[in-house]
Amino acid sequence: YQSKTYPEFPIIFHMKTKYDDISKIPLRLSITDLTSVKEHKVHSSMELIWGNLDQKIKIEGEHKTTAEAINHLHSTWYYNTCMRDHSLPEWRHSEHIPTTDACLYTAHDLFTLRHYTWDITATNLDQWMVTAYKKAGVVMKTILFPFWQFMPEYTTHEIAPRQPNIRIEQTLHSERNTFDLTLKLDKDVSRFMDVGYGLFHWNAEPYQSLSQLSFLTKSLIKPEMMNYMYYNNILNHCHATTKSVRTYDNVTYPYTMDHSCYTLISSDCSEHPSFAVFIKKTENNRVGIMAFIGDQKVEFIPMETNRVQMKINDQEFVLHDNGFLFFPKNKPPVLNKVFQNYLFKIIRRQNSFTLTFFPQMMLNYDGNSVQVLAGPQMKGQHCGMCGDYNRNTYHEFIDPQMCSLKTGDEMALAWTLDNKYCSQKITKPACAMKEPIP
Repeated sequence: YQSKTYPEFPIIFHMKTKYDDISKIPLRLSITDLTSVKEHKVHSSMELIWGNLDQKIKIEGEHKTTAEAINHLHSTWYYNTCMRDHSLPEWRHSEHIPTTDACLYTAHDLFTLRHYTWDITATNLDQWMVTAYKKAGVVMKTILFPFWQFMPEYTTHEIAPRQPNIRIEQTLHSERNTFDLTLKLDKDVSRFMDVGYGLFHWNAEPYQSLSQLSFLTKSLIKPEMMNYMYYNNILNHCHATTKSVRTYDNVTYPYTMDHSCYTLISSDCSEHPSFAVFIKKTENNRVGIMAFIGDQKVEFIPMETNRVQMKINDQEFVLHDNGFLFFPKNKPPVLNKVFQNYLFKIIRRQNSFTLTFFPQMMLNYDGNSVQVLAGPQMKGQHCGMCGDYNRNTYHEFIDPQMCSLKTGDEMALAWTLDNKYCSQKITKPACAMKEPIP
């Protein structure tokens, strides 16, 4: 028995998407990013080759945000709520946007693409493909007939159906929940204006669309990826200011701190913690940080005129803008020198510092607040004012003895480091009831 021999039929697909320079895009957006009318673009390129190298379809896409959408954004409830949040005393001195839900929704909307352009060129199409794209055009024009503005143009050259040049352009109008569509096949132009979204959810509220990471819908991939991970509990964060704490379980509570002692906001709950982050309110009403990473102590002390003093194991290091410091194992650290085997690293951008260390932990600090990002391995294993990170929002006020507390003020007292680095007497809240450990 002899089997049939089939000829080779290669299928090759290439795709490339180009965003803005990712290395220049910060993880935390500034308030000027939200008020700017800057246009953000994405370029995509796809190529499909089949059978032989002469048969191919190439698609070039140019997509961008629109000024119309940005103007509409400024009238939404979440944008105005975000602006009000930034005007609060604990946020107004920060150049970054508050890490509130309203600001997360605003950033999600700001970078949503609403103008799409696709240029399609094909060579040596099979006859069935020519028939298919012509019939698809007829079906689309039939469905969108009430919105069709047919504008034929006379051409003297012969159109080659096996080598068409197709241009598809779509503009979404978020305020009216409609879109404009332009189809151009060589010189044949068809426009469909103000088509209702219908069953498509192209303009869903941010809290409805953040659960999905859509393809080619955002102009900046890094901030959108962070928003997606925050919203879906893949990576979560705690944010502490001088007046409030947003826990890992997305509970925000106010607190007061009437002492100058350090208070624990984030740590693992093991007998020998691998890290611990403390904050204290300084005399100029800013936030100071003391972090322990293993046996190493890192301090950020806010000074006058927005200056921040950085110390590692009580030794001061002066880190300039765009500078970095790797803290190697068994070697002295050197400013702006990369080490492969390091315990933690610190990067400065303008007046903000980012401290990263194992396992998947990151601190963002600007002198006015601190943001701690933790991976899923910390869930249910966390201690401090940032909560227990167990995805239960009803029992956030827990002290070191697992007693239930009532207010943010009690949380601040219960987690105060009063036996070291503190010269004041701190009265801890009484233990009213033990919280059962799951």
